[in-house]
Amino acid sequence: MRGSLITIGLLSAVFLALALSEHYGRFNSIVRLSFLLLLMASVGYTLISWVGNPIIKLLQLDKALSNEEASRQIGQFFPEIKDKLTNTLQLHASTNRSSNDLILASIKQKTKELNTFTFSGAIDLSENRKYFRFVLPPIFLIIILLIVIPSLLTDSANRIIKFDKQFLEPAPFQFNLLNKNLSAYKNEDVEVELELIGNEIPDQCYILIHDQRFKLKRKTNGVFTYDFKNVQREETFAFEAAGFRSAEYNLDVQVKPDIKGLDIVLNYPAYLKKPAESIKNGGNLTIPEGTTATWNIETVHTETLFISFESEKGKEVKGEKDGETFRFKKTIRNDDKYSLLVNQSKLNQPAPIQYSLHVIKDQYPALLVEEFRDSTLMEAIQFGGSLSDDYGINRLQLHYVLKDASKKPVKKGSKTIPIETGKSNQTFYFTWNIDSVQINPGQELEYYLEVFDNDGVNGSKSTKSSVFSWKIPSKEELSEELKTASTSASNQFQEVAEQAKQLQKEMQQLEERLKSKKQLSWQDKKAMEEMVKKNQALEKELEKLQENLKKLQEKQDKFDPASQELAEKMKQLEKLMNQLLDEETKKLMAELEKLLQENAKKEDLDKALKNLTNKDKYLEKELERNLELFKQMQFDRELENNIQKLEELAKKEEELAEKTLDQKIPKEELVKEQEELNKEFDQLKEEMKNLEELNKELENKKPLEDLDQEQQDIDQEMQKSSEELKNNQSKKAGASQKGAADKMKKMSEKMQQMQQDMQAEEAAENMKDLRQILDNLLHVSFDQEALMKEFRKVQQTDPRYITLGQQQVKLKDATKIIKDSLYALAKRVPQIEAFVTKEVLAMNQHMDAAVQHIKERRPDLAAADEQYAMTSMNNLALMLNEVLKQMQQEMASSQPKMGSAQCNKPKPGASGKPKPGNMSQMQKSLSEKIEQLKKSGLSGKSYSEELAKLAAEQEMLRKSLQEMEKMMKEQGGKPGNELKQLSDMMEQTERDLVNKNITNETIMRQREIQTRLLEAEKSVREREWDNTRESKTADQKPNEYPPSLEKYLKAKEKQLELIKTIPPSYTPYYKEEIDDYFKNLD
Repeated sequence: MRGSLITIGLLSAVFLALALSEHYGRFNSIVRLSFLLLLMASVGYTLISWVGNPIIKLLQLDKALSNEEASRQIGQFFPEIKDKLTNTLQLHASTNRSSNDLILASIKQKTKELNTFTFSGAIDLSENRKYFRFVLPPIFLIIILLIVIPSLLTDSANRIIKFDKQFLEPAPFQFNLLNKNLSAYKNEDVEVELELIGNEIPDQCYILIHDQRFKLKRKTNGVFTYDFKNVQREETFAFEAAGFRSAEYNLDVQVKPDIKGLDIVLNYPAYLKKPAESIKNGGNLTIPEGTTATWNIETVHTETLFISFESEKGKEVKGEKDGETFRFKKTIRNDDKYSLLVNQSKLNQPAPIQYSLHVIKDQYPALLVEEFRDSTLMEAIQFGGSLSDDYGINRLQLHYVLKDASKKPVKKGSKTIPIETGKSNQTFYFTWNIDSVQINPGQELEYYLEVFDNDGVNGSKSTKSSVFSWKIPSKEELSEELKTASTSASNQFQEVAEQAKQLQKEMQQLEERLKSKKQLSWQDKKAMEEMVKKNQALEKELEKLQENLKKLQEKQDKFDPASQELAEKMKQLEKLMNQLLDEETKKLMAELEKLLQENAKKEDLDKALKNLTNKDKYLEKELERNLELFKQMQFDRELENNIQKLEELAKKEEELAEKTLDQKIPKEELVKEQEELNKEFDQLKEEMKNLEELNKELENKKPLEDLDQEQQDIDQEMQKSSEELKNNQSKKAGASQKGAADKMKKMSEKMQQMQQDMQAEEAAENMKDLRQILDNLLHVSFDQEALMKEFRKVQQTDPRYITLGQQQVKLKDATKIIKDSLYALAKRVPQIEAFVTKEVLAMNQHMDAAVQHIKERRPDLAAADEQYAMTSMNNLALMLNEVLKQMQQEMASSQPKMGSAQCNKPKPGASGKPKPGNMSQMQKSLSEKIEQLKKSGLSGKSYSEELAKLAAEQEMLRKSLQEMEKMMKEQGGKPGNELKQLSDMMEQTERDLVNKNITNETIMRQREIQTRLLEAEKSVREREWDNTRESKTADQKPNEYPPSLEKYLKAKEKQLELIKTIPPSYTPYYKEEIDDYFKNLD
């Protein structure tokens, strides 16, 4: 009993201690395992020690005791018995050896004494009471806890017993894992989603992975997420929030069945001549119709593979398996979609892989075209565009229909435009010369392009462009357009001239303002920069003006050709305009810009500004002159046109009179024709008024005769014929019409005579003025030479110095008179070269400088400027003399033709400068004059005059040679160094003449110049012969493509370069693919 009490008490205490420790400690599995082992050890120990051993002894399971030992132990345990039992046993043993009644009697006596003793009473159970105080408290405490807080002991005991399981501390909320499945494929991302449920939910939550703590993302209120990236193995994790921890979860990672490689073999239809092709790892296909595709699909961890097509819904075809590879074949005819589905029975089935099939049908060819019309001359239409087709272009055609004013077709036709046959993508450009269609004014041209493809199955298909329409203006409309263009050019001319005049004024003001300053300020430099910008702006306006004048001239030559004389004048004006924009002006602007950027010295800036100002003076004068020449030529053209229109109208009126007298045409038609002629004459009267307005704008107005009476008479006759036709008076109407026609002819003859008289009078006046200017120029030149010699003799202290200075001022004033007269003449005579204006400006600048140097008592500098001024005078004299000779030749050639409508026509190509053909003759004549002068022995003034004339003549020849060299370069020629050496030799001769140093070396040099000039003349003549022969073969203006067409030309060049890079062994398919590639790059 004592052992049981001790066992119960000890185990109860141990159990209670362990349960309470676990309840408050919530230990991990290892500690709980140790608790369980301790409890089990306690149970074992107590049961063995206090229960097992006594029971074993009681059941004699232990070693048996001898009677003597037992009696001894009983005697020890029970003092009342002492050794009685031992003695009895000894007596009993003695009986075995001998029979003795006494012994037996003693035994009986001892037995009786022992029978009176009760062993159960010998045991004192009260001694066990002391153990209850150790047993009852833990038992009572366990009972109380079981009644009050049963979970305290039961949960703790359960956790200790189930030590290998995780027991979480109860939280005031619940951890709810929203993932229904915690399985994932390897290398995939997995999102874990957790929901916290409860009245109070923490704001933060963590996940515990391998003893590492990571914060979860808050998705919504109470919902958190965490991403496992690229999972590779199974993961165990738990959640923690507000100090509470969830149960552990396991993420199961499995190997995914997958497609390792995809190889699709495409066998194209035979007619495409396209080789079989293998597509690696690309399931989306774009293929021609009828292509047979074979799928070779290499997989991993896959048991079966199915392929299904959208067009065959509900039908899945199982691929033929060969190891880990599946195969499937199908001929594709329409657009479709298909899916590949891999399957592994042990795993969840992944989503199918979807691909698309795009089937290329034989499409219609595509055509993109732009047209560019020659709206100026209306000679050509340029087409540019691109062509494309899936299997190549066959041909491109142009179709046109020509319609008259009533929209009735009068002509149809088509043309084949050259392209690269069989090429899928290409650009094209084509110039259609519509002169071949023979279009008349007032007609309308309709046209379109049509492209055909290479469809070998369905036949060649075509695509047409939109229909283009071009209404050709009537004669009246063309005339009005020309007037408008002429007026616009005149206004533009006037604006540019005003702009140049204003710029020259500002330049002079700036130059005067800067003269008084020692240093230039920042504002001064900005002003210079502004002047450069204005010069550049003026240059751009001049370029626009030149372009517009060029277009106007081309249009007038095409639709309103003038007489040969007027055409020559227009060419001379065009040449003068081209000379306005020279390289020298651009260099001066660039030089001034550079100096401003480099912060150059004031002296350098002043010099550059002065040079640019002088250039602007020349530009201003030339613009004024050219504007006046333009107005005169527009007047002359208008006068010629009116004469021509009057003659044509007279011819029409005469023809109508014959129709009227024949009486074969209905009256209504005759009346209608007469009314139209009346309108044409009214228009002619308006043009006569316009002629008068043009005359008013001229500085030197023409002596126009009053033709109002003639116009009234003609108008009356025409109105009279209309009334007579309406009254069926055919004979009277015919007579009136003839009378009107006769009066028109007389008026035309009167206008022609007036034109001839004006031309003759003007030519005579021009020659008279030119002779006077030439005489004045020679006198000033001689006086300047004499004055220059006087200045060399006189000292600065000599009173004559002042007198000579006054004479220099008079000469300067005389040159200004010559300048004004020459400018006025240049506005009437286009043969006078722009070179004259430059020389006049140079002459006046040197005269002004000479006067200034004389005032400053610097005779050496004054003499130099006087020499330069005299050189300019001599150059002018020589040039004007040539112009005078030319004017005399023109007047002489026009004399036999006086009275003709085509009078006063100069020789073609006549101009005021020596031509390459006669330059060698002039050089020969000059060389002979130099030799004669050397031998003559002249001296003094006469000798100086001759030297100056010869030097000016040599300079003129040199400049003509330089101009010829420049023209050869502009025309693409290569003159080489020969002409440059000739020019240098001529310049050396000029220096010898100016320095009065004619030697044998000078004579030899002149002969060498003459020889070389003959060779150059021969070369130029051969060149002109070649050019003439070429012009006779094909005399047409080169095509000028508009800027918007350049993209097609560039694309065409790229295509030609591309063709060179594609190996000829490539099949048409690959050639097209390469072509597409380069097209996409563009």
